[in-house]
Parts: sequence; C-alpha cells; structure tokens
Amino acid sequence: MIEKRTGAGLEIDGVSKIFANHREKSELPVLQGVSFQAEAGSFVSVIGESGCGKTTLLRIIAGLEQASEGEVRLDGITVNGPNRRCGMMFQKNILFPWLTVRENIEFGPKLLKRKSDEHTEKLLQMMHLEQFAEVYPDKLSGGMAQRAALARALANEPEVLLLDEPLGALDALTRMKLQDELLRVWNYHGNTVVMVTHDIDEAIYMSDRIIVMSLRPGTIKRVIPVPMAHPRSRISGEFIEIRNAVLENLNFAKEG
Repeated sequence: MIEKRTGAGLEIDGVSKIFANHREKSELPVLQGVSFQAEAGSFVSVIGESGCGKTTLLRIIAGLEQASEGEVRLDGITVNGPNRRCGMMFQKNILFPWLTVRENIEFGPKLLKRKSDEHTEKLLQMMHLEQFAEVYPDKLSGGMAQRAALARALANEPEVLLLDEPLGALDALTRMKLQDELLRVWNYHGNTVVMVTHDIDEAIYMSDRIIVMSLRPGTIKRVIPVPMAHPRSRISGEFIEIRNAVLENLNFAKEG
C-alpha cells in the first residue's frame, strides 16, 4: 500500500489581491484581508458566488499567484512560489492529451527526477485505473479522467491538496460517487485539503469546516463547522440544518 502521510498545517494570514486593469488604468480588488487556518489533515471547503476570488485564493496558496498583501504559511514556513508540498487539481482535468494515463501520473515525479514506477502502480490501483494505464485521455469517461487527474495531483505526494471545483463538470450521480472516492483518498493519505466548490451539499458532505466568502472583493463572511462523523447522511436533520446556515450566509434563505 501507499505510505500514509500527514498533511501540513496551513495558515492564510491577511491575504489581499489586487489585479491591475491596464486598459482602464485602474485596479480590481479581488480578495481583501482573508485569514483562516487549516489544521494538519483537515478538510476545508470554500464556497461563495462566482467572482469572489475563490480560485485566486487557491492559486495564492499553491504559490502560483503572489498576494498583494499578507502571506501563506505551511507549518510556519512562508510560501514564496510553487512547491511540491502543494498539489492542485482543477475543474477541467487538464491531462496532457499526448500522454497515456500512466505517463500523465508520472509527469511530475519525472520533472523532479524521482523514480516513480512503484508509486504509479499503487496510484493506478487506488484510483481503479489499472486497466486504463496505457489509454489516452480522450478515450476516458469524465469520471475516469478526474480519477487520473487526482492521481497526478497525488503523484508528488503533496501535504496539501488544493481542489478547484474538481467534480463540477460531472453529472450528479458520478459526482456523488467521486465524492466518496475523494474522501477515501483523503482518509488514507491524511492530506490537508482545501476545496473550492459551488455545491453546498458537496461542501457539507465532505468538509470539517465551510468557509463562506462575500462578493468581490472576497472576504470571509463566516466559518461554519461541520461536526458530523463520516459517512454522512445527506438527508439527516443535522445536514439540513447546516445547509440552511450556509444558504442564509449566501443570502438565499427566505421566510415562508
């Protein structure tokens, strides 16, 4: 089996981001003073309306964007750029179409000049992709492609796994099945996970905490704990109560 690992503690401290609009010679504030912590091995979801800076926040955590103010720390060490401690999975699987499933998974380790044969085999087994190892991405179903993308994100053995709407392009039933797959992988590896999603039920079903963001510039409106043991019932009273709290903070709750 793949060696079980422990995620890193993550701190987002006063992060703001302003994009320059060169054509109009103006500035566009996207994030403003975002601060929260994700304990090692925890699963945190970030939810909010489109344009509130959720993906930008993930890219800053990954070191792919530089914050205008504030900083991100992994176990107390400031993130100054891309690093192998963070793995990122996007809504679109962005697998390299000219590489097989196996070659896509091995891509990151080969860049780092790390031998990955045994690890690749274990990831293929974990994702139930053994029979599709030599298949190219255009021959995969949406669910299989996302499994392959997750395996690639895990190939460098990241301590923090960043998920940007990873299941958003899938049909409802496939999405629910892959939610369970993601939880299984998280429970085994012990990664710290930060997931951006627009799906309220998905956030409740998977997360320890839900961070609700305001409209742009994105700030943290509320942090909602999800004190439910796994596996969770989507129709329990506690589940519905938490959903109502999220809806209220997104201004969708109505009387009567």
